Amino acid sequence: MSNSTTFRVIKIIDDYSLVINGGYMDDITEGEKIEIFLEGEEIKDPYNDNEVLGTLDFIKDKLEVTEVYYRFSVCEKIKKERVHYPSPLTQAFSNGLSGRTETKVSREKLNIDEEEKSGRKKDEKVIKIGDIARVGLSHDDE
Repeated sequence: MSNSTTFRVIKIIDDYSLVINGGYMDDITEGEKIEIFLEGEEIKDPYNDNEVLGTLDFIKDKLEVTEVYYRFSVCEKIKKERVHYPSPLTQAFSNGLSGRTETKVSREKLNIDEEEKSGRKKDEKVIKIGDIARVGLSHDDE
């Protein structure tokens, strides 16, 4: 999905999962990157008749769609890291990079509004019900 449709966080399931109000009907697919953000101030180009170029948004977090339903989706923060396992021979001589490399995938806790779960922590990056979400503009893996 490449348009500028926005969605909202409509449910915080637990420390690892939340629900947005976009799903299959909105062309959301499993694995899609989702940004939770605060819309920022308009940025104008003073050299081009003050043309509005967009908004300087504050990205609260970047999530991944893990389950897609007809009109909503479950999102989680997925962490991927490459882990190198040296071969026994490499371990014996401690040089070279032979062996195997795997990508380790794990879930990370979301930085959610604790009041909406069972308490509250005040922080600019706290995710709350009603926050705006969109398909990620940048698709780089972290």
